[in-house]
Amino acid sequence: MKYILTLILILIAYVGFAQNPPVEILQINSRWNQHNNVHLDKMPKNHRGYIIKVKYALLEEQGPTFKKSFAGKALPIIVLRVGGQTKYQWTADLSFRLKVGVHDILGTLDKVIKLK
Repeated sequence: MKYILTLILILIAYVGFAQNPPVEILQINSRWNQHNNVHLDKMPKNHRGYIIKVKYALLEEQGPTFKKSFAGKALPIIVLRVGGQTKYQWTADLSFRLKVGVHDILGTLDKVIKLK
């Protein structure tokens, strides 16, 4: 009986944890502006049960549709996506620098998660 209860509790915990949608943080920059990258290497891989994937894209290496969607915007850009949907976006100012840190992104993620 103990084994069955333990197994049921483990399955309930696993199903509850597995239902969190994936979180993706995408940084888009240009080759000439790489010195202004936002350092996201201290971003945790797991935050409040959500698995976080950090990705990086150079605008010059993308397809024409992707380039067109970010044409005319100051780089770098950081996009927060939860469950495949864009929830928040940070864009650099005219200095082509983005003043955002890991704690700012995690704070915004917490707010987005609570809105669900």
